[in-house]
Amino acid sequence: MRNLVLFFILLSLIVGVFLFADPGWKEAVFPGYTALEIKDVLYLIEGIQPSWSPDGSKVSFVSLDEDGRTSLCIMDINTKKHETLVEKGKIGYPIWSPEGDKLAFLYNWEYNDVSDTDYSSIGVYDITKRQMVIYLTDIDLKHSTLIWPQKNILLFTGSNKRNSGQDKEDGRGPKWGVWVLDFTSNTWDMKTLNAPDFGYKPSISPDGKYMAYTGERFLWMSLIDGTKAKEISSKQIVSAHPVWSPDNNKVAYLAYEEGGPRIYIADVKTQESLKLVNNGEDQGYPQWSPDGKYIAYLAQDENDGKIKGYVIKSNGYGRFVIDNEIEAFAAKKGFMISAPGEKPFAWSPKGENLIMVARYQDRPYLVLVNFNRH
Repeated sequence: MRNLVLFFILLSLIVGVFLFADPGWKEAVFPGYTALEIKDVLYLIEGIQPSWSPDGSKVSFVSLDEDGRTSLCIMDINTKKHETLVEKGKIGYPIWSPEGDKLAFLYNWEYNDVSDTDYSSIGVYDITKRQMVIYLTDIDLKHSTLIWPQKNILLFTGSNKRNSGQDKEDGRGPKWGVWVLDFTSNTWDMKTLNAPDFGYKPSISPDGKYMAYTGERFLWMSLIDGTKAKEISSKQIVSAHPVWSPDNNKVAYLAYEEGGPRIYIADVKTQESLKLVNNGEDQGYPQWSPDGKYIAYLAQDENDGKIKGYVIKSNGYGRFVIDNEIEAFAAKKGFMISAPGEKPFAWSPKGENLIMVARYQDRPYLVLVNFNRH
C-alpha cells in the first residue's frame, strides 16, 4: 500500500512538471538542456562580414565608415590589433585561401559606398606580398558566393550578363552558374546549372564538388559541372543561397510554412528534410559549426518582435537564445543582434568561438562569443 501511495505521489509530481512548466521548453525539446554553454563575450571592433583564417588566429572583415565606404581589414584575435589592407572600392564577403596567406573578395574598384551599384570583379589580396590582383568580369556578382577549395582554384557564382537580355525575353531571367578561376593560368570557365529555370543563386559545397540551388522554387543539387541534377526537397524555397554542412551531406535552406520562412535541413542522400525548429517565428541566416553539430541562426521573437541570435543542435535539439545569455553585456553596451548584410555569424575553425554581427547606435559591430562544450 505504501509503495502504491509513493507511486501516485511520484506520478503527480511528473504530471505537475508537464502541466506547469514554461511552454518555451518545447522549442528546445528537452527542458533545461543546452547544447553549449557561453564562457565569455568580448566586443571586438566595428565591422561586418567576418571570416576566420584557417588556423583561427585572425579574422578578416569589412569596415564601414560613417559615409558607408568600405575597407578590407584583418584582426589578430589574441592581441585585438587590426590593420587595413584595401581602402579603395566597394568590398564584400572576404574569404581566406586554404593556406591563410591570401584573401578573395567581391569588388568594384569604381565605387566605395556599400549601397552603390553591384560588384563587377573578384579581388585577391596577398597578405605576405602586400599586393592585390583584380580579376575583371562581365558577370553579375550581386548575389555571388566564393569558395576556395584548393590552393590554385577559386569558385564563385553569378549570373551571365551577356545572356541576360535574351533570357529575360523568354521570362526565365539570367543564367546562373559557377565559374572556376584557375590562378595558374589566370583563366576561368563557366559551368551552367542544368535545372528548370536554369537554377537560381547556387551555393557551392565545401569540397567544391557539388552545388545546391533553387529550380522551379524547389531545392536542387548537381555536380559542379551542372550534370546529374536532381531535386532534393519537396519544400518550396523562399530564400536563395542554401547552406552546405561541412561534410557535404546536408543542406540548410529556408522554406515558406505557417506564414513565414522556416529553416529545414535536407539530406542530399535520402532527400528527406528535417524542420529545425517547430514554432511560428520567422527564421533565417543558418550557419553550420565546423563539426556540423550546431547551427547558429537569426529569428524574430514572437513576443517582442526583436531579431535574436540562436544556437541549436543540427538535429533540432538543445536550442538556446544567445541574446538571453549575454543580456548583462547587452544592457551595458546597448547591443541588439540584427542582420546587416547576409553574414551575421562566423564560427571559428574549431567551433569554440562564434563571431556575431551586432548593432550599437545603429552601427554594426563584431562580438566574439566563447563557448564551453559539454
